[in-house]
Amino acid sequence: MLLKSIKIPLFLAIVSIVFSSCTLGFFISKDQKVNIEKDSLTTILINKKEPVVQEKLYLLPRDGVAQQVEMKRDGYKSKYKVFFPYKFSAAGIATIAFNAAVAGTASALLLAAEISEPIGVIFSSSLTTIMGAIWGGFYVSIDPKFWNYENTIHLNDSLIRIPTKDSLTKEIRLNKVAIDISPENSEDYNVSYSDYKKGRLKLKVNTKTEKGIKNDDSYLSEELNSILKKNGFIDTSGLALKTNYNQNAFVNATILGYKYVWVPNISKVTGDDRKTGFVNIELKVKWDVLDYYKKLVYSDTIRSKSGEFVSFVSDANSNYKKDVFKDAMETGLYSLMNSTKFKGFMKFERIVNTDTLKPMEIKCAKSCVSSIEQAVEASVTIKTKDGHGSGFLISDDGYIITNYHVISDSAKLEVILHDGTKIPTRIIRYNKEADMALLKIEKKNFVPFMIPEAETAVIGREIYVIGTPSAQDLSQTLTKGIISSVRKQSNGSKVIQADASISPGNSGGPLIDKDGKLLGVVNAKLVGMGVEGISFAMPVNEITKALMLKLK
Repeated sequence: MLLKSIKIPLFLAIVSIVFSSCTLGFFISKDQKVNIEKDSLTTILINKKEPVVQEKLYLLPRDGVAQQVEMKRDGYKSKYKVFFPYKFSAAGIATIAFNAAVAGTASALLLAAEISEPIGVIFSSSLTTIMGAIWGGFYVSIDPKFWNYENTIHLNDSLIRIPTKDSLTKEIRLNKVAIDISPENSEDYNVSYSDYKKGRLKLKVNTKTEKGIKNDDSYLSEELNSILKKNGFIDTSGLALKTNYNQNAFVNATILGYKYVWVPNISKVTGDDRKTGFVNIELKVKWDVLDYYKKLVYSDTIRSKSGEFVSFVSDANSNYKKDVFKDAMETGLYSLMNSTKFKGFMKFERIVNTDTLKPMEIKCAKSCVSSIEQAVEASVTIKTKDGHGSGFLISDDGYIITNYHVISDSAKLEVILHDGTKIPTRIIRYNKEADMALLKIEKKNFVPFMIPEAETAVIGREIYVIGTPSAQDLSQTLTKGIISSVRKQSNGSKVIQADASISPGNSGGPLIDKDGKLLGVVNAKLVGMGVEGISFAMPVNEITKALMLKLK
């Protein structure tokens, strides 16, 4: 009778203890003390905050959530790691054993109390108690307090040195980032942390790239250019006339493949719907190194791996899916820039094009342009494989001046005369640094421009520009303006600044006065928000100097 009188209070007390799962959890600290071994010059942030250290041990929270770690060192790229609570603690095992013992005792007592009751009642009461014990044990197993980090964590990863720029190093900019991933080069994995630590990627999940991925990613271009700007490789002085062939270069990046790894949290934060875990990615990227005129110099294919990024950082979250791509691309960019070949390319050339050009004589025509109408007829359109530019005749037997950047892609060059005649052309010589080129067509009896020996640009003088803006059917378009200034570039050469309207396709065309007299060669325009009417031309006396021409 005594056992029967206490069966209900006893049952409720035991189940309460089991379901609370705090038999030993109550005595466990909310933080774990961990020894982190690292280089003395390397500092770390945990979840973007300074870590708490006690007696040289780091306090990591027992909240069941992976901790985002950033390794920092002056002059080096940050590396991102994750501290993961993946070891089930001895306290957790002891708690499950304790709960099982309590459940067994409860079952025995209740069985004794129910011995005179029908067998169905006895079975029901005992089964309820045992199931309660099982549930209590399961609850303990997923309680974050019972999951530990490694007692000692080694942060001996080598960091990547950030490339530096000196006064003899070119500036560089990301021209574009493209994605061209075939299905066979896309891999997605979902793995446990223990397998991840051992490098075993066993569980490959279905991907959404059955047809591949192909597009441009302006986000990554902007991010990488921000990094280059921060490291001094992109000019922030605001000087409009600083850029030239010898000082600038570009890079194209094409993502050819990836390996994406997702590592979910083992423990589960009750009452919270956050997806916890971390990711990293390995990219296969083809880097195309381009010169100032965006002409390919060489290519290098590099595999680069991102750091580890937690999917959720309380009060300091960022877009981890973008972060892994950005981090892997930054790693690949630095690998490219730290290579011996790239460093050699980035150094200023000591020999300019004029040092390798021998003087060349061009016979002056008996009759030269003396009016705007004749100037229009002496102007030409230069058609290339992918576009067009402008140019003008300087001899009666078919020599033509244009910009080098107009003909840098020299495939299928063709000159279109004022009357629409199309004639194949060939490149005679060029000067990349001065952005000048000399072409030749096999036709005679032109009335060309005469190249004056002295500079004739005067500020405030009325001028005209002739060229083929935007489209080929707008050939020999004439626009009007004034000379706004004559300015000196960083390399010592001069440029004429004008306010005449020019557009893509005007490059290489003539800048003239009201009598058709040649003043310069159009070669650049400032573009941007709020910028209008600022164009530039090389003074006419620089033409013969840049191309080593002698007129006789």
